[in-house]
Amino acid sequence: MQCSFRQLKEKSLSTEVTQMQWNPKMDLLALANTQGEVWLHRLNWQRVWTLSPPTGTTEGQGVTGLAWRPDGQVLGVGYQNGQVVLCDVEKAEVLHTSTLSHPVSCMTWQEAEDKHRVTSAPVHVDQSSSPVSSQATPQDTAADFLPRLTPLPKGYSATDKANSEEEIVEDNKRLSSQTRLNILVVGDEAGSIYLLAYGLFSMGQLAPEEHPQAKGGRLLSVTLSSDLQCLSAVVQHQASADTSQPEHTICLTTYNTSLLATRSQELATLAMKYGQVATILGYMENTLRSMSEAWEDILLEMDNKLAKFAETIDNKDPDWQVSDEFLQLLMWGKASPELQSFLLNTLTEKGLKKLGLSIDNSYSNIEKLVLNHLQRAGQALLFHLSELKGLSLWYDKYGMLGLNTQAVQEAWSCAGSFMLKTNELLQ
Repeated sequence: MQCSFRQLKEKSLSTEVTQMQWNPKMDLLALANTQGEVWLHRLNWQRVWTLSPPTGTTEGQGVTGLAWRPDGQVLGVGYQNGQVVLCDVEKAEVLHTSTLSHPVSCMTWQEAEDKHRVTSAPVHVDQSSSPVSSQATPQDTAADFLPRLTPLPKGYSATDKANSEEEIVEDNKRLSSQTRLNILVVGDEAGSIYLLAYGLFSMGQLAPEEHPQAKGGRLLSVTLSSDLQCLSAVVQHQASADTSQPEHTICLTTYNTSLLATRSQELATLAMKYGQVATILGYMENTLRSMSEAWEDILLEMDNKLAKFAETIDNKDPDWQVSDEFLQLLMWGKASPELQSFLLNTLTEKGLKKLGLSIDNSYSNIEKLVLNHLQRAGQALLFHLSELKGLSLWYDKYGMLGLNTQAVQEAWSCAGSFMLKTNELLQ
């Protein structure tokens, strides 16, 4: 038996490794080091990509948890600052970020058994079948009614050529391939347990006050059974200085999570809807950012064209800009004597035409972003919120899970107001 195992390879790394996780489906190994980086290697030790630590922070960047989604397409990374990042395995692209109130201490990702097979969103439900039957899986009908979201152009003066790239914007969270509910279970240093459907949708939290055995302890491990009936947690307690107990005590606690099993299809539906809404909101945020940059291009162009005018003005206000003077002309139709002289004598008719053409192009880009991107995203958002409102009225299935009709209605009203503002902008 001494020769039953043999060493295949031995590799030296430049930085100490703190976490390791094999991919359950592919020949990939995820490694985390003390600098907060995550490396992805193949079995031949070829490095696929490197994920840098979260930006904007200097502390709490250490990786304290790694977990692969059961299909091996997404890697979950937990950090000391409480962030949980979902990373696409192909592009090292951050798909989603959740922030917990305490540092992450452990993570595990569990997939439900076959009898809990579900798909996107239940718009049509066969009540004669079992609630967890894989034969009556409801389908997401959003694609039948909504125009497809197109990728944002890379350049705001560019044409639709950038939109010809094959990119599925609607699947930004990589959920289209999910046919079974899977749950990311995260434990933190304070003893709280978080349940995240598909790693995105926070569907439950078990606080230390609700399980006194974990109060004041650190979660070492959390595991959810494949039938979603049982959750186990291993907690480490540190003995107080005035006791004769061992320095550390380990406690194993088990919880009944049968609600997850009986409502797995409903939870999967809400999680899919959450992923769709989150994708649309991110798309709208990027569109608004593009519109803001296009507007800044207008102001920058005016500043460049009117630089000579600025040199002739003796203005003592430190916040004064040439664009302020020009915008007053556009809004009120009145120009200062200095601006009139500049436009008539210095800028010339040719220069004025170039300036007008540049401004027209920028306005045209903004109009395209509103028509082709912002309005489509707003329509999709209203559609999904309307479906959520309908689901919230079914209390026995969704209302009891916390889906509140009033909250959904308020969100729907805000989205409607946003669409009205979008139409006003076009007019």
